[in-house]
Amino acid sequence: MFWDSQRQAFLFADGQPWPRAEQVRALRQLAELTTRTLTEVLQLHKAGKITVTEAERLGINILRLYYNINSALAWGGWAQTPTSTWGRNGALLRNEYRYWRQFVAESSSLSAEQSAARAALYAGRAYARFFDEERRRLSQSGVLSPSWERWSALGDAVTCADCLALAALAWVPFGTLPTVPGAGATRCLGACRCEIIYAYTVEAPDESELERST
Repeated sequence: MFWDSQRQAFLFADGQPWPRAEQVRALRQLAELTTRTLTEVLQLHKAGKITVTEAERLGINILRLYYNINSALAWGGWAQTPTSTWGRNGALLRNEYRYWRQFVAESSSLSAEQSAARAALYAGRAYARFFDEERRRLSQSGVLSPSWERWSALGDAVTCADCLALAALAWVPFGTLPTVPGAGATRCLGACRCEIIYAYTVEAPDESELERST
């Protein structure tokens, strides 16, 4: 698979694009992997198998890794990712590291289920990095920029009243949506697994179609 800068898309060796639905599925799988990994770190600490310092360091490394992976995917790979993206990630992660350290300190009083639910919020912030950076890339792509965007709460996404309200807006001009899934601005916070989809038509797409960007 490689990134085609002219088409602004990942292509397989045969020239076919990586379908958007598969991309989002991979992002959700990464979010679940992040959740499980962070939860396992907390459980190891709770069981006395690793120290506080080790738990903090492991969590920090995991968060940094997945923030950067999701951001790089949005730009078409590490080589295409602008340095400003790493700066934004660093600024966001400073707060996340502080919250993670507090989470580790409180982990001994939490059940495995409570730890997993809270870890999912951290994973969601990493999930959000793809959609935020993708919108930045698309806004800079000139004639390839989409005309419309839509918040999609379909499929296996976790939804809340805020997500449903955003989805009810249907197709809106590109750049209109006030946030991205997982960023924490909706009631489900980082547990959100919705997505944003795009259309490139002059008129808003028919409601019977949910056109996805490639």
